[in-house]
Amino acid sequence: MNQTWRVTARREVAFQETHKRFGLLLAWAGLAAAVALIVGCSVHQAPILPESRVVRNEGAVSSLALSSDGKYLAAGFRPGLGAQDAWSGSVVIWRCDTFTRAAVIPQSRWVNDVAFSQDTRLLAVAASTYCSLETRGSSTSPYPGSSGDVTLWTTRDWSQLASLEHPDGVFACRFSPNNRALASLSGYSPHQPGSVMVWDIDTRVLTHTFPEHFGAVRSTLERWGGCSLQFSRDGNCLAVSEFRSTRGDLIRFWDLKTKEIRGELSLEQDGIADFALSPDGRTIALATESRETKLYDSATGHVKQRFKSIANSRTSVVAFSPDGMALAIAGAVSGAESLEPSSPDRWYGTVGLWDVGTGRCQAKTIVREKLGAVLALTYALDGRTIITGDMGGSVRIWDVPQHLWPTE
Repeated sequence: MNQTWRVTARREVAFQETHKRFGLLLAWAGLAAAVALIVGCSVHQAPILPESRVVRNEGAVSSLALSSDGKYLAAGFRPGLGAQDAWSGSVVIWRCDTFTRAAVIPQSRWVNDVAFSQDTRLLAVAASTYCSLETRGSSTSPYPGSSGDVTLWTTRDWSQLASLEHPDGVFACRFSPNNRALASLSGYSPHQPGSVMVWDIDTRVLTHTFPEHFGAVRSTLERWGGCSLQFSRDGNCLAVSEFRSTRGDLIRFWDLKTKEIRGELSLEQDGIADFALSPDGRTIALATESRETKLYDSATGHVKQRFKSIANSRTSVVAFSPDGMALAIAGAVSGAESLEPSSPDRWYGTVGLWDVGTGRCQAKTIVREKLGAVLALTYALDGRTIITGDMGGSVRIWDVPQHLWPTE
């Protein structure tokens, strides 16, 4: 088993108090409301998920990545609310054994995604230039600009090796399992087609662009969750989430050898917040904008399990444990929606762990901070901790209950 960090568990009374207050809220709301909230996952019976460590940085955490050797954790940041510099981001890399900073990589663009190569030699950073809607005759909200890139950095000394320029903003990037290719997902707006590009890592040459008529790309600014892009375990297939404005979203599976569509998983009237492929490739976890996560059989497309979100929160991200037996689900709930109606500007984070076989929630918590909404999530390589990143710039380490640890 590769070594990941070892941290001393620090149980916080605040989480226990949150659990009590949430339980009282359910009791006060009545049995019918409680059943409607917890059906399918038994959230009310789950113990509190203990936090063991937290580090803070300026900006909002947009993405997280662990190196395959367990040495490094990388976090991508974009500007937080009210930031003086609203157009640039950064990447922070920590050593997992000591949890000290190994490097900080400033970016002149917003960082949307980070990814390590399987051999841990390279770190890829997907970024986009953002402009203001005011210049386009609308409002002052940030919006994807007309350019983006994926920069490649060596983990030897964290110097830049190359820049893969894109005509549009880049929202996701992933290395192939054999370290020979890198896939990137780019687009300009939710109303225009996006594209998936595949690059040769050694030559830095674009080898293929999938048809531009595939579904448009929707950025993380316009929904909870990320634009998802994943290789199959054998590296022969690429799964991409696609946005459709008039119908439900879908996941399309591209055969990288034939460049043809191998299959797709379509939702009738729902949006995709995030998805994850199980380690054995037999199950697809799909987080929807209807605040429900479903497990699909990848061979038949049939639904195997359904998980309701914690406190009716919006699901942002999902991740399987290394053995595929547990699923981490994280998201956000506003004060106006659930916990504190008097504080509508607060976005609390939610984190939970589910048993894939039984469908029961095994541990959960609510991060009661103004900008605690969880935007990024990853599982540690030994399956004993999970890591989350939130809107307020906090990276948190959570202890997984021992009975959910992968067996040796």
